[in-house]
Amino acid sequence: MRPPWRETTEGNAATNQQQQPAGSPHSRRIRPLITQEYSQLQEAHVHEAGFEAELDKRSELFKALGDRNRQKILYLLRDGEKCVSEILPHFDILQPTVSTHLLLLEEAGLLKVRRDGRRRLYSISDQRIYEVMDSFVEDVSGLAEA
Repeated sequence: MRPPWRETTEGNAATNQQQQPAGSPHSRRIRPLITQEYSQLQEAHVHEAGFEAELDKRSELFKALGDRNRQKILYLLRDGEKCVSEILPHFDILQPTVSTHLLLLEEAGLLKVRRDGRRRLYSISDQRIYEVMDSFVEDVSGLAEA
C-alpha cells in the first residue's frame, strides 16, 4: 500500500511529481496526510506488545524512587540491613506507613527482605543501585542547569 502523500491525483503526472512550494494548496493538502500517517505510526508503536508493560515497570520504579521518605529509607540502608524498628526513629510517621514504603520499594525490586524470627530485615537488593541513582541525579541535575 502506498502512503497517502505519494498517491497521485488526476491530471498531469509530471505536474504531480514536481515539488510544490510550501504555501501551495497542494502542500497544504499533503502535510496533514503526512502528519496523520506519522501519528498512526507512533500510535502503532505505543501499542506494541510489551511496550505497555515496560511503561508500567518504569512508572513503578520512578514512583518508588519519587518519594522523599523512600529516598531516606534507601539512604539509611546504605549501612546494611535493618528492621522496621531500626528505621522508624528516623521518621515522624507511623510504623504502618514506614512498612508501606518498605513494601513498595521491595515490590519495585530495590529491596530484599529476609526473616529473622518475627523480624523482617530489609536491605538493598544490589549495591549498584546507589551508583546508578547517584549518577542519574548528577546527570539530570547537570542537564537541568544547562
